[in-house]
This record gives sequence, C-alpha cells and structure tokens, in this order.
Amino acid sequence: MNENGYTRDDEHRGKKCFTADFVKKILDNPFYCGRLLYNRRTNKKGCDGRPVKKTEDQIIAVRGTHEAIISEEEWEAVRKKRESLYRRNEKTDGPDRVSLLSGLVKCPVCGSGLVMKKDKHVNKNRGGYYKTIYYYVCRNHQKANGRTCPFSHAYNQDKMDSAIFEIIRKVSAAPEFKHAVLSASMEEADGEKMESQLQQMRRKLQRLEIKKKKLGMILDNLDIFDEEYDRKYEDTQMAIDGIYDEIDETECRIQEVIRQIEASKHDSRSVKNIEVMLDNFEKIYEKMSCQEKREMYRMFIERIDVFPEEQSDGRILKSISFQFPLARNNEKERIVTAAGKEDYISFTIDCTKSELTAAEAKATYTEIKKYIKERFGSNVHSLYIAQTKRKYGLDMGKNYNRAEDPQKRVPKCPIEKERMILEALKHFKMVDKSVELIEREVVESER
Repeated sequence: MNENGYTRDDEHRGKKCFTADFVKKILDNPFYCGRLLYNRRTNKKGCDGRPVKKTEDQIIAVRGTHEAIISEEEWEAVRKKRESLYRRNEKTDGPDRVSLLSGLVKCPVCGSGLVMKKDKHVNKNRGGYYKTIYYYVCRNHQKANGRTCPFSHAYNQDKMDSAIFEIIRKVSAAPEFKHAVLSASMEEADGEKMESQLQQMRRKLQRLEIKKKKLGMILDNLDIFDEEYDRKYEDTQMAIDGIYDEIDETECRIQEVIRQIEASKHDSRSVKNIEVMLDNFEKIYEKMSCQEKREMYRMFIERIDVFPEEQSDGRILKSISFQFPLARNNEKERIVTAAGKEDYISFTIDCTKSELTAAEAKATYTEIKKYIKERFGSNVHSLYIAQTKRKYGLDMGKNYNRAEDPQKRVPKCPIEKERMILEALKHFKMVDKSVELIEREVVESER
C-alpha cells in the first residue's frame, strides 16, 4: 500500500504511511462490521505497572447506528483466519538475551527510541553461521514503518551497553555524586517538611474560602440601581472565578502532598535503598539477569542521547539523563498511580566532558592495524593481533576459520610486532597502561 502511494490521515501529524500494526488493528476492530464495544479500557494499572486488561465477559458489545463496511460473517472469518495463522516467534539466537537499552537510546534525527537489530551471516567456508552481531537502529527507519526517518546508522549493541555500564559504575562510585543524590533524597523524603507544606496549603485554602465568601457577600449586596452595577458585578464575578481556580489548584496540590506522605510512610527505606544500591552497584549488577538489568535501566535512566556518528576518538555517547524514583506506591491498593516530577531526582550527565570509556575506545582489528601503520610504519597480521590479545588476557571470540589440520604450523607473533600491538592496545584502552611486555612465546596458538 505504501509503495502504491496510499496514505492514512492523522489529525496531529498529517499524512502517514501504513504500518503492520495499523493494519492489524483495522482487521481486529469490530467497528467496521457495525458493532461497538464498551468497557474495554481502564486507567488502573496492576502491581507490575501494566494496564489491567478486561476480560471478554466485562466487555459490552452493542449494535451501532453507523453503516457497516463488511458483514459480521466476513469479519468473523477474518478473525478466525488470523487466529489460525498466529504463531509466536521464538528466539533462536540467545533465547535469554534481552536488549537492555531499546527505547532509552534516542535517535539523533527524529528523537524516537532505537530498537535492536541483528546481523547474521552464513559461513560459506565451514557451514553454519558466523557470530550474530546485534545493533541499535532507529525504529522509524524500518521498512515496515515506511522509513519516515532518514537516519540509518547502526550502533553496536555490546559496545553501547558496556559504555553505559562503565559510566554508571564510575558515577555511582563517585563520593560527590552519592552525597548529592542522598542529600536530595533525604530532602524530598523529609516527612516533617511535607507535613509543614500540607499545613501551609490548608491555611491557604482556608483563607481562599473566606475570601470567596466575602466576595459572594459583596456580590449579593450590590445595588442594582447603581450606574456602575454591571461593571462592579463583572469585576466581582471575575475575582470569584479566580478564587475558584486557586481553590481547585490548592486542593489538587494538597491531595498530591497527602499522596507523597502516604507513599513515604509505606516505604520509609527509600533513601536507604538508594544508598545500598550505589554502594553495591557493581555486585548487584553482576547477579542480575538480563531482564532485571533491563528493568533497572528503565527505572533509573530517562533517555540516552548519542552522536549521529562515532567521533574521531570513538565517542558515541553525548549525554545520559537519569531519574531516581523516591516515592513508592501503595501496596494495599495494588494500583500504581502516575508519579509526578517531584517523585524523582532528575539530572543529566554530559558525557563529552568525561573521560572516554574503555568500551568506546575499544578498537577493531582494522583500527589497530591502521594505528600501528601510522605510528610505527609497519604492517601486522590479524593472527598476530589475536595471539597478543589472548596472551594478555583479553576476551577472544570464537575462531570461525580454524585450520582443519591440527598439525598445521601456525606462525608465532615476533616480539617486535608484539610490542607494537601492545602499544596499540594501551592506546585504545583495551589493556591497562601499566601492563609490561611479556618476553616469552605465546603458548596457545590461534588455529
């Protein structure tokens, strides 16, 4: 439909292309066969934060007065056909793998969240597949969505995840950061301060009620024979309307403060939890599952802004906006209410002013070769780089081009080449600068 020039009208965004989700919603909507459904939605959310779904028994279906486009028989046939064809796609590559930062990393062009995309190639020499590589790409560049965003750059997922973890680990360990967060937490969670605010607002509400009553008396006592009666009446009525607006605003604010006080009573350990999390972030992170890490990131990170392309030094992160929740929800009601801005400690870290992370500085084999060529004027083989990385304890991926003959001689990296490669690894922060050259042959060869 998109290729043939068909579009759909959106009252807010104008012309839009058709998407698979939009077509599914049309096929599943009984409105087009003349029926209307009531009581389908609810504003209530469960303890997991997701909207509570209504059962079929709770949904009310009635015949509408509008003209049906298709018959009920055709609509039912389509529904049954879709149910028979529906199958849940199961993950074949890493079923336990979860994209940690999908939606949090924002597209530098359109501002929408980046989603996961995988790159999987067949190994034509040995059979099977090469290692699957995962990326973050703009969701609006997907072909199914009509590619409304021109941004096509893909960010390596492992590199992005590692860089974010490294920054959070460094930030959480900084004493000044911990002090600032805990100070703000204690300030926000100060029950006495909130009680004082509540008393002040109640006194303000009382004054407004008295003022409203006096204005009402003035309005009632106006002389209708006075030449200025109309003007005085309008002025007094406008003043009363303004008082009503202030009363409504004050009452809403009172309810919000009461909710905060109740929330702080139900979770008085909010500040302590943040302190424990900051002190033991790395240990807690190591024991988390992928899904728990994903949920944690969504709890503490509001958005991640990136550069459109890698900078000359390899930097990809521009800024990270954090939000630490303070108040918890009422467990008795089992309903999660919408949190206001005052329920969070929000701040943004400018990554361009901080030191480049090791994950961002990490180089590919091509970049290592280029650096050695420019600095030392020498060429090195990928095999020598792999042997040196293995020798100094760096993580090595699977070798998909391993020699079939185990007795086949594999060249060893000369000590001169190893020294150059080690300097390159230090430059790209892949090994610590204090690591010294180990003048012995590589025991494990790259076969």
